[in-house]
This record gives sequence, C-alpha cells and structure tokens, in this order.
Amino acid sequence: LGRLGAELAGEPAPLPPITARVEPTAVLQGHTVVIQVAMDGAQTVRGILGDAPLAFFTNGQSWRALGGVPALTPPGSLPLRIEATLPDGRVAVHESHIGVLDARYRTENINLPQDVQDRLNRNREAIARERELVNAIWPQVTPERLWSGRFILPAQGRISSEFGTRRSYNGGPVNSFHEGLDIANATGTPVVAPARGRVVLAEPDLIVRGGAVILDHGQGVHTGFWHMSAVLVEPGQIVEQGQLIGRIGSTGMSTGPHLHWDVRIGMINVNPREWLDREWP
Repeated sequence: LGRLGAELAGEPAPLPPITARVEPTAVLQGHTVVIQVAMDGAQTVRGILGDAPLAFFTNGQSWRALGGVPALTPPGSLPLRIEATLPDGRVAVHESHIGVLDARYRTENINLPQDVQDRLNRNREAIARERELVNAIWPQVTPERLWSGRFILPAQGRISSEFGTRRSYNGGPVNSFHEGLDIANATGTPVVAPARGRVVLAEPDLIVRGGAVILDHGQGVHTGFWHMSAVLVEPGQIVEQGQLIGRIGSTGMSTGPHLHWDVRIGMINVNPREWLDREWP
C-alpha cells in the first residue's frame, strides 16, 4: 500500500537492480576480462574499468563488454563502475572491484646504441606524429563484431620476445613493458590476419613501426602489426582470418627481421597469447 500511495503521488518506481558478472573475477596483469550486465529496462549501459572506458553491447537480454587490465597495474584491485540508464533518464549505478594478480613478467635491460639514441632525438616530431596517428585509432569502437572464434598466430617463426616483459633502457627506471608478441623469421615470411577485420591503417614506412597495419575487429578490439617489409592491404579493406596482409621485415626501429603483434581493447594492450588460447563471448 505504501508503494501504491507513492505511485499515486507521482513518485517514480524504485530503480531495478543491476546484476554484474565478471569473468574471471581475478585477472592477471595485461589480460582480458568479460563483464556481463543485466538490468530490466536498461536503455544504455556504460562503464569504466580503472581509467579505461568500457564499450557495452546488448543481445536484447543482457549487455556485455570486454576490458583489459593494464600490464603495469599493481597487484591488488581495480575499480569497476557501471551506469545503466532507463528510458525515463534515471541512472542506476553499480560499483565494485576486480582482483588483479601478478603475472610475474620478467624484467630486461636494453642498452640502446648511440646511433639509435641519435635517431630518436633527430625524429622526435615525426615520432610524436606517428604516436598520435595510431593512438587516435585504438579508442574507436565499431559496433559490428567482425571476428568469431579464436585468433590464429599471424606468422610462423620463433617467439623472440614475450608480451609484458618489463623494460629498463640504458639502466634507467623500469617504467615500460613490451606491448605485444614478437615473432622472428626471415624477411618475406607471410603475415596473415589473425581474425576477420577491417583495415584501418596501412603504412609502408613509419619511423618507429616501419611497415604497419592495424585491423579493426569490431566492438573495440584492434590488432597491430609492425616492422613489415611489405604491406599488402589497403584502408577500408575487409580481410578474412588467414588472409595475407604483409610480410615480415626489419623496417622502422628494429634490430632484426620479426613481426611485432599487438592486441588492444580500446587503449589497453592485452596478451595476444590468450586470444589464441580461447574464444571470447
């Protein structure tokens, strides 16, 4: 009767609860997390994991987002905030934390030769422009999901550098990490699309990344391919899983022929190996 009286007085009905399910509940540094949200009547859902915005998509019954835990996040917890908006404009809020586990990445010291340091110093403006070029792509979200199933390895060869390795340069602080997976092989070795996607960048000779391609797989997931000797696709082109997109090389700032492969969710680099090992809903 109290609720009936409130409704007759024009008071809005209570907000329905938000149900949020996170898988896994504790995530290794540099790994992927799936966030599923259900709320009756939700018109839009948005969220943020740590400092990174989440892109939610609905199947008509629930909402789902993929998120990444930054590789340099200290072990402990990462805040999660979800907001769901009803058709009348009211907003329900869910706040919780995701456990962050130590991935135990190794640390390496890299001594940059003087000629590399000189090249970096001579090309500061061009390097900044290149960074702006690629960083403008990562946050873009295409609603259509283009990929399905597991990714495949984009090139054959020896894994010469793992994702997440902490790096110190010339004895300096350990404040960076290896953002992808390096696959070493002879110049000219084929590079293929690990999953279906749309080419959003195809550059033959960037200062740092050399021959570079970025694929948009939809729903905020991108992959990047650096140091290629040949770029064999064009922006706007749809490529299928296993389709040739380039060839391994040693272009840009590279010390030998290899492919550097990035997987990103928004701006966050995640470990490419887990995209080979499992499917993401």
